[in-house]
Amino acid sequence: MTRRAIVLCLCFLLAGCSLDKPKRIEEEKYKKSVSRLFNAKTIKCFWQKGIVAEYSGGKIKIKNACFDSDPKKAITVFDSIDIKNNKSRLIGSTGSGDVNIITTSVSVTFVSLEIVLLGDKVTFITIFPDDLNEDKFLCVMSFHSVMGLGTNTPVPQQYYGTAEIYE
Repeated sequence: MTRRAIVLCLCFLLAGCSLDKPKRIEEEKYKKSVSRLFNAKTIKCFWQKGIVAEYSGGKIKIKNACFDSDPKKAITVFDSIDIKNNKSRLIGSTGSGDVNIITTSVSVTFVSLEIVLLGDKVTFITIFPDDLNEDKFLCVMSFHSVMGLGTNTPVPQQYYGTAEIYE
């Protein structure tokens, strides 16, 4: 290939990349979204796809996962959110309980610890504004668990979704 053809290909590639950049919302609108998040009393998260890591024979295998095949069960609700005292209540498809809150300048993270007969699980759910759409919020859930009963096998999982503020 000649130099001219290579340069033309590079120009087309670079031009295409610059055209695909999404437009970010204005700074003031983003700040309003952050304020809405920090003042929320109830937030509902809708989970979609994710990943699960399996450890076998000293090797890690990453697999695609679905939080739940029933979309009605792929929901987590946080209510009685109290940012000032770092507390909230989690309601999910397998039960409910109190959780702690950690905040950054633009996100809220809910943290729960479960110690049960079959293993221990720490769950982190972080919610943050979508910087492309002022009316949307994104969320990420990470499970850090170890299954007990003599196996002590780690079972990390992560799921992605959207969130809606109700109050």
